[in-house]
Amino acid sequence: SVVVTDAITDLLGRQLLAPSTTTFTTKDNVPPVVTAVSPASGAGQIPPEAVIRVTYSEALDPASITSSSLTLSGPEGPVAGRLDLILGNTVLVLTPNAPLALNATYTIAVGPARDTAGNSLSMPAPQTFKTQDTIAPTVDSLALASGSRAVQGATVDVIATTAATDVASIDFFADGVLAGTAISAPFTAHVALVP
Repeated sequence: SVVVTDAITDLLGRQLLAPSTTTFTTKDNVPPVVTAVSPASGAGQIPPEAVIRVTYSEALDPASITSSSLTLSGPEGPVAGRLDLILGNTVLVLTPNAPLALNATYTIAVGPARDTAGNSLSMPAPQTFKTQDTIAPTVDSLALASGSRAVQGATVDVIATTAATDVASIDFFADGVLAGTAISAPFTAHVALVP
């Protein structure tokens, strides 16, 4: 808004008859940006009934939303679902038609969209998440640490190797009795070799 007061005079010193106010709006040339994505990039243990939500910095033009505005791909390819623009057209939700597969990695891709002024979205890089992991890790091998010998009555270091990357801990048992727990790789426990 611009306000012109009656303090303004012409060359003869006559004042403006009344103050005048003019209101205007500048052109919006700021494109919308993605401010949040759920599930977050790199998230794990996402339930199979999850929906995908993308939050934008401003309202989107509903006419600009197409099936490529938000996509989800999984182990079987593109995931079919319904798109809804909610919360004042600032959140785009993809609801899959069927539950997501367990033990799988999915990729979220945000595609073309425009704000109400016609500014195109600056599209972020695709991001991935993992659904619930129901596969128990396995120990690939057990070995004595270098220089250790299996001698009755001695304590030896036993190393467990696993190809799984999501192992929280490994319990070591000797004759059915818990002998130790390792919580990080290399998974090693001191085990007493009792007679």
